[in-house]
This record gives sequence, structure tokens and C-alpha cells, in this order.
Amino acid sequence: IQLSKATGRVKLTVLNTIAKSNQVQLSNKFSCQSGCSSCCYRMARITVAEATIIYSNLIETKQWGVVRPEITRHLPISKNIDPIAWFKMRIPCPVLDQEKKTCRAYKVRPIFCSTHFVSSDSVTCDPWYTGGKAYIPEYQQEIYDKAVKRMKESLGPLGILGIELPIQSALLFSERISVKTGLTFEQII
Repeated sequence: IQLSKATGRVKLTVLNTIAKSNQVQLSNKFSCQSGCSSCCYRMARITVAEATIIYSNLIETKQWGVVRPEITRHLPISKNIDPIAWFKMRIPCPVLDQEKKTCRAYKVRPIFCSTHFVSSDSVTCDPWYTGGKAYIPEYQQEIYDKAVKRMKESLGPLGILGIELPIQSALLFSERISVKTGLTFEQII
């Protein structure tokens, strides 16, 4: 199995979803803007196909060497932690450039990340915020649902690439199956 061919249609779905979400963002008043990375502290679960695309992007941009240590540092707790506890611990996504507060794989970010916005004041995104303002998430559910459906359809019999894992596990799994060349589908499983 050649992962680039297996994930090609998924990559198109990811890019199409990002483009649609960007249009929605431009036509609405969301608090989200470059440099606000509050959402990047949420526990992201992504498909192995999305992780493979992100992994390839990180290799191409020579960012994998920076991201991998971040992944291994938090991998043990990422497997069995409640997403709320993760968020309150302020553990960043391993792909987040904490200095610049930007995503290292922004142009191929997960569908989950590209379809989540906030219309409330950005201070409400802090999990420890105790002020009187309400946190108002603006999920682009229709765009998200269509993207997930297209992704599942395009993977067809390659269902293993549709398995959702915490981003840390998914990226390490993608590294492992991408590094091995000539693996059959059965060997990947």
C-alpha cells in the first residue's frame, strides 16, 4: 500500500474543508485570529489518515524533529486522560509552535481544528477563566460532518486509516507506517 495514494483523496477533503471553513470565518465575527492558540490546548483526536498527511507536511517543512520530542513527552498521559483534564492542564498540541502561537501544519490541520471557532471574547477560551462572560463555541458542524463522511467514503476498505486516536499516538503511528516501505495492508494492521 502506498500511503500517499491511499490518503490523497483525504488530503483533498482536508484542504477543501479548510477552504470552506476559512470562507465561513471571513463572513462571520469570530474572536479567532492568528496568534490565539487557546484551542490548541484541547485534546485533539484525529484519524490516522489525517495524521499521515500532517506527518508528511512536517517532514517536508523539516518540523518533525521539533514536534516528535513534544509528542513523546506527553504520550504516556495522552492515552488515558479525560479531555477536560487535559485542557485544564494546559498541555499544548505537539504541532503548536508555542513561541509563535501558530500551528506548524496549519495548511493541512485536522478537520476538527479547521471547523472550530469562538464568537465570545477570547478570554473565555481559558479553561480557568472565572469571569462573567460566556464561552460561545461556533462549531461548523455541517462542514465537519460532510468532511468526515467524504473521508470515510474515500478510505473505503482502508478503514485502519480512519481510526481516530489522540494526535500524539496518531502521528507516531503515521511515522512508523510511513518509514516502513513496502508494507502490505496486513502488515500495517
